[in-house]
Amino acid sequence: MPQQHETLPDSLPGLDLTEGVNRVAGNQQLYKKLLLSFYQDNKEKTQQIKQALQANDFTTARHHAHSVKGVSGNISAKQLFAAARSLELELNQESRENLPEMLDQFTAAMDEVINSLAFLSSIQSSEVSPAPDDSPINRDSITESINELAALLDDFNMDAEQSFQNLNNLLSQHEYKQSMLKLDKSISNLEFDAATEILTELADTLNIKLC
Repeated sequence: MPQQHETLPDSLPGLDLTEGVNRVAGNQQLYKKLLLSFYQDNKEKTQQIKQALQANDFTTARHHAHSVKGVSGNISAKQLFAAARSLELELNQESRENLPEMLDQFTAAMDEVINSLAFLSSIQSSEVSPAPDDSPINRDSITESINELAALLDDFNMDAEQSFQNLNNLLSQHEYKQSMLKLDKSISNLEFDAATEILTELADTLNIKLC
């Protein structure tokens, strides 16, 4: 298991941290990134659903509920998953007589998770960033690191997160920063196919041949 440089709090209301970490093979750093990604992508979701319902746009509201259901299950937000599932099912019904109750349950569950992740985000923001590295590019190290990461992505190996960090340390302060940010997001979201495409483009830009 890769060494973890970031840790989670002992508990976060609305989240089963033990199960969540187990879902990503014990990689706390990767799980933390998934949680922070969920926070950024979904902190306005309740309002978006309510706005859709006010406009009688049940299709959009159902899409939002379905999206939250899928992602909340992946991060082990169990109560939110159950509430999102119930809301989605209710939005599929023609009568929708229980919709206010389902929406209230969803709102309460979402607020609990979002508040927890807002706290986690504040901790993340307070962490001291490392000083910029103005050292020249070490092509041998980068070539080795890129090929290692490519192999891990191909195997859908969770160690790809740590391998990415090693590559990021070599490139993040250079002109490839934007590519590294995209690569980081894809790996954090477990989109390994997309990450492979980004890594291949980066290797081509650097004139590095993948093994």
